[in-house]
Amino acid sequence: MTKYMEGKLSFVLFKNGTFCFFKAGLAPDQNAANEKLEALNYKHVDFRVIPMKDGNYLVDFGDPIVGLLLKDEAAVLASGSRRDLEVGIQVKAALHMDIEERIVTCVVSNA
Repeated sequence: MTKYMEGKLSFVLFKNGTFCFFKAGLAPDQNAANEKLEALNYKHVDFRVIPMKDGNYLVDFGDPIVGLLLKDEAAVLASGSRRDLEVGIQVKAALHMDIEERIVTCVVSNA
């Protein structure tokens, strides 16, 4: 993820691939990240799928929450116009697992 953000943003990574970003200059805070996830639990969450040049996919759930699906995981999904939908649904399922479990696997600070 640091290569996509060019080392400019800090983030908290949850177990199932959900990232919570913090504005430049702010240190990542696990409690704040959990609160941002919790806020998504109570509203309709739309998403935007962003294919990356390396074959991975970012799924934007709105600032500051993003999910990542690696190209190896995406390879088993449908091709063509349905791929973005299937990627989004798979990553949204991972988001909901992270909301329930709240297991942090990595904290990266670029503050």
